[in-house]
Amino acid sequence: MGEHYFSKTQSSSYEPFLITIRPKGQDPFELYSASGVFSLKHLDKGSEVLIRYSQISPDSFVLDLGCGYGVVGISVYKKVSPLNIVFVDSSERAVKLTKKNLTLHKIKAKVKQSNIFSNIDDLSFDVILTNPPYSAGRDVCKQFVTESFTHLNKEGSLQLVCRRQKGGDFFESFMKDIFGNVEVIGQKSGFRVYKSIKH
Repeated sequence: MGEHYFSKTQSSSYEPFLITIRPKGQDPFELYSASGVFSLKHLDKGSEVLIRYSQISPDSFVLDLGCGYGVVGISVYKKVSPLNIVFVDSSERAVKLTKKNLTLHKIKAKVKQSNIFSNIDDLSFDVILTNPPYSAGRDVCKQFVTESFTHLNKEGSLQLVCRRQKGGDFFESFMKDIFGNVEVIGQKSGFRVYKSIKH
């Protein structure tokens, strides 16, 4: 497999630039982006739908799994704060950008480079938010679901966004198999946010 945004390292030059993020219902804000990360020039539609429909209570312990440059976690922090958030990505560059963006917005949070949960195996969460790297293949994305189950607190939830016609029906069924439950908590532009709770 060649180099992708979810690769551990990137060979393209690292030259951060600012982009403006406009989540629905929130004030616009700036984030640093760079080549080699997912949706480098704008807020992608899937993440926008996940941010809009995510269900999070204040003071929750939240994981932004596959965080890219931190757009989902930072957006929900601004919407729901106070939150305790951990940001995780397999990409060294994504982790570097997330740290830079947290500093930009004066947010204190833990950022870890980790292949899914490999480097944060000791933590469990109230909410896990993810827009998985579907281009990495279905087996990798299934790991996001199965490993999330083991890293949720009781009554904690996995909230995953997927384009319905690009695997959404499969992941809805798969999440139900793993968790015993699933519901659609929001949908827009062909994307759905699926939520499963660990009982």
